[in-house]
Amino acid sequence: MSLEPAEAGPEPAGRAGGLNREAGGPLHAQIRDILHRQIVDLALPPGSSLPTEEELQRQFGVSRSVVRQALSGLADLGLIRRQRGRGSVVAATPVLRRHVQRAGGLDEQAAAHGQRLRTHVLSVDPSEPPQAGIEALNTANTWKIERVRYLDDLPVAFMRTWVPRDFFPHFTVELLENASLLGLMRDHGYHPAGGPRQVQAVSSDPDLARKLDINTREPLLLLQGVTRDALGHGLEWFNVWHSPNTVFDVDAQVTSQPGRVSQEHLRRLRNLTQQLESELADLERGAR
Repeated sequence: MSLEPAEAGPEPAGRAGGLNREAGGPLHAQIRDILHRQIVDLALPPGSSLPTEEELQRQFGVSRSVVRQALSGLADLGLIRRQRGRGSVVAATPVLRRHVQRAGGLDEQAAAHGQRLRTHVLSVDPSEPPQAGIEALNTANTWKIERVRYLDDLPVAFMRTWVPRDFFPHFTVELLENASLLGLMRDHGYHPAGGPRQVQAVSSDPDLARKLDINTREPLLLLQGVTRDALGHGLEWFNVWHSPNTVFDVDAQVTSQPGRVSQEHLRRLRNLTQQLESELADLERGAR
């Protein structure tokens, strides 16, 4: 497969393969932009294969490292999926974006990007969680809920969640199908507040690959954590495996004054000081 440059006729000096080697910026960025235009203009429709790295090398007259930089740029934009042994293909859907620091609300986050998520429940069974889940929920009497989230018709996340049966005794497949789990918790009188999360890169095993319609050993992002209510009750302990076309956004802040004491810490110290002064005054009055 060949991607023909837009210009017709002889190329001017300094240009070859559609690249401007004198004043056009980094070559990998130029190649990325040419391929990007092809994808946006649907010359390369979703699901189609890109030329191989060798073909792109010959077409643009560049090294393999330059080609790989260009393809990495397209992958970072969510425009292609790179698959070991199968080359690069145009992504079937836009990238799913979610915020690490936001608990729940995945449907709302997708909607903010003009996307629609749906949920298919695979199973809801009484099942004891691993030890970490027992400690997080303070119970072994739990439901194990397995769901697949779809962005349009593409599976983008497989979710395995444990929730306390004492809190939610009536959960069923039918109740959870295409429903918000956190919304159902609120309906039962428990209001999720948040909790610690962690993200790590893992490889898909055959079961995950089948559920997410990807290759075995393809890289995934695993989000693990617990959600509690304002009183500290553990409401869910979960593992969510995200497909490669997921981007986690992080709102990072630079601390201008390292080691600065927080306002909350100052408030606690003031309260403690007031309590000590009150107790000292009581002791002084009792000693008179």
